[in-house]
Amino acid sequence: MKTKPKLAILPGGWNTSYLYPIIPTGSRMYFNRPATATKINKDGIIVPALFDHPRINWATKDCPTILFESESTNEMTYSNDFTYWLKNNFGGGVVPVVTPNYAVSPEGKMNATRAQIDTNNTVGAFSTLTRVFENNTIRTLTCSIWLKSNTEESYDIRQTFAGNVFSANVGKEWERFSWTVNDTPTGSQTIGVGIGQLDSTPMVADVLYYGFQIEEQVAPTSYIPTLSTTITRSRDLAETSLLAFEGDEGTFYGEIDTRELSNDKDDGFIQLKSANYSILVRIFFRSFSGTKESGVTLTNGTSISDIIDSNIKKVAVRWKDGVFQSSINGIIGELGTDNTPVRVLTIDGRSVNGSYGIKKVLTYSTRLDDNEFKELTK
Repeated sequence: MKTKPKLAILPGGWNTSYLYPIIPTGSRMYFNRPATATKINKDGIIVPALFDHPRINWATKDCPTILFESESTNEMTYSNDFTYWLKNNFGGGVVPVVTPNYAVSPEGKMNATRAQIDTNNTVGAFSTLTRVFENNTIRTLTCSIWLKSNTEESYDIRQTFAGNVFSANVGKEWERFSWTVNDTPTGSQTIGVGIGQLDSTPMVADVLYYGFQIEEQVAPTSYIPTLSTTITRSRDLAETSLLAFEGDEGTFYGEIDTRELSNDKDDGFIQLKSANYSILVRIFFRSFSGTKESGVTLTNGTSISDIIDSNIKKVAVRWKDGVFQSSINGIIGELGTDNTPVRVLTIDGRSVNGSYGIKKVLTYSTRLDDNEFKELTK
């Protein structure tokens, strides 16, 4: 492209509260998250991210993104201490043998717990770790845990919560498994992770456990370690200064890795705002009922969306003299008019149910011509 962006943000170098722009300008993208959080580094290890630090996340392993999430609370205390779980053997199963700090966890430390579980070859028997969770209101809750086989075999592990049963095939690599219950009843609800023998096939497993999380989300978010109290991770917020856009024209381009979208109802809003921070345009990426889509909404105009059918999705918006247009898959769409000048770019995790990863953000000080505007999103 001939036209050069005014601001280019990619997962790369960062300072305490902002990412270094690829193109040096008077505008930066500042980050705000008034709490610590976690991310996955290039080696696949879960590591802490200090408050206000952007999270360069390698969840998809092949390419990093800038991670944005909404506020969420891990409501399970002592999230990685499975000695707080009851060792239950129902119907003739063997009492689980639990060994803390047995193996290296996804955190890269010797803090994974080994659980040896056995149904004693008895139909109807269970061998499982359980914990009671007190739920005070009817709501959607998602449980998650990392599991790994401690042998060369794979195991079918039962995960239970509030009377619902889920299954996970646990292999030789660490994998995070999650299960969601809508309209979770109030009162004492039992969580279980173990095995059960439903027929004549003997059930024995040797499995490593790490990092349990229960949160009021429709899908799991990044791990929130806890000790004696529940811990809340604040939402991620990134915002440019008022120098991001000037005059009455401009172009915005955003690119995300759709593999980081949650399984349902994940709305990641990128917002173009006025000088008084009122929202003029929302760019969204979401997954709903198994279908992923992206789109653009002009607050005083219309909305245009498109199905996501690849790992990477690109969306662009341009404007001049109050006329806004979108570009998705190289197709230009009419959004409507708003004569309020665009001045600020915001990426706000508050609008997210779950998480999403930004791969690239570009802003231009001019309205790109048709060819360049289409080329951005092809």
